[in-house]
Amino acid sequence: MKRLIIALLLCGALTGGSVWSCRAVDTAVAQITTQIEAGDLHAAQAEWQRAQPLLGGLLQHTALEPIDRLFARITAAQRHGADEARITDRAELLAQLRSLPDMLRPTLKNLL
Repeated sequence: MKRLIIALLLCGALTGGSVWSCRAVDTAVAQITTQIEAGDLHAAQAEWQRAQPLLGGLLQHTALEPIDRLFARITAAQRHGADEARITDRAELLAQLRSLPDMLRPTLKNLL
């Protein structure tokens, strides 16, 4: 009986941790995308840097590196006045950011 209780407690802790990590990534990404859509790139980039330890611990680094590069490209395009490049990179950045929470979603493949 003790083993069953311990197993249920561990399962509950793992489930709770999974739900927390999904919500944490959702919240961080929502804040960043809202700031980008509002046109406040500087605040979005600061929020991205602040969220790096959390996101780096929960997601694959290969998914985060392109976002860093896109922020750098948008910042450079903004300095040089390349509006068309900035608009394209901004759309790609938003798409990349919106795909991050999907990486944590449980799937049947992950559960089995």
